[in-house]
Amino acid sequence: MLAACRADGFGRVPSFRWLVSVLLALGQQACAHSAAAADLLMEVALRVPAVRRFTAESVHTKLLAAAGRDFADAPPPATLRAAAWILAEHGAVLPLDDRLAALRALLSAPAVSLPAEVQASFVQAALRVFAMLPFAGMEAPPGAGAEAANRGAPGAVPSPASGDSAAPSGPAAEAQLQPLLEELVEQARRAARTPRRRTHSVPLLVVGAPLLRE
Repeated sequence: MLAACRADGFGRVPSFRWLVSVLLALGQQACAHSAAAADLLMEVALRVPAVRRFTAESVHTKLLAAAGRDFADAPPPATLRAAAWILAEHGAVLPLDDRLAALRALLSAPAVSLPAEVQASFVQAALRVFAMLPFAGMEAPPGAGAEAANRGAPGAVPSPASGDSAAPSGPAAEAQLQPLLEELVEQARRAARTPRRRTHSVPLLVVGAPLLRE
């Protein structure tokens, strides 16, 4: 099925929303094809702009659900890495609140129970998602933000069309971001005190402390 969907440049796929839903359902199962399904999910998000928002929203929902269960019975590592990659590359299409929720999930303390390669992908994605948040004084050339957001580029300054027309700026943005950063650093400290997989907690501290200082 995966090979048939990829054939002829996805020319045989009747609906990409259907394909994304099937790939996510397959990626939830710990089977021999979960890694291949995750790879195809990333390829669809990269090559099919029309379904990029739906894909980002779908993996965002799956990630928050897994984080809400403290990653107990989490999807296979390949699926979690794919979700992190999609949010890192195309998270700019999501509303601001969803980006903040994704950042909390990526850096949540229970993530230290995940395999090291998944933790690494979460930390890398967290940096990219963090760069998508609106900061006071952030400026871009006219039109650059919309173009970058349409590409899903990290660090883009979202245009009104991307859903951030009411995004806070100046003191309001700082007031909203500061509690988040303090929470993330506290989560990193809790993770560092966890006896299990202590060495795997280091990336969370490396990310959290500099963010609070900034």
